[in-house]
Amino acid sequence: MMHDLVENDEEALDDMEKFERFVMVAVWCIQEDPNLRPTMKMVMLMLEGIIQVDVPPCPSPSTSYTGIIQA
Repeated sequence: MMHDLVENDEEALDDMEKFERFVMVAVWCIQEDPNLRPTMKMVMLMLEGIIQVDVPPCPSPSTSYTGIIQA
């Protein structure tokens, strides 16, 4: 949808791609399992666009939080 708004604006498209990359890196960094989190070196390379950022798995919700408030 956002790409439709900036269809012919290359600078805006580049910014959207950068934004999407930054969000994916952030999701990688908040994975509950520390073994899934990238190293700081990998984070820097991903943020700079030197290496491709794969789509991260959905971060697991905290096991101590159920999301339901009991009255």
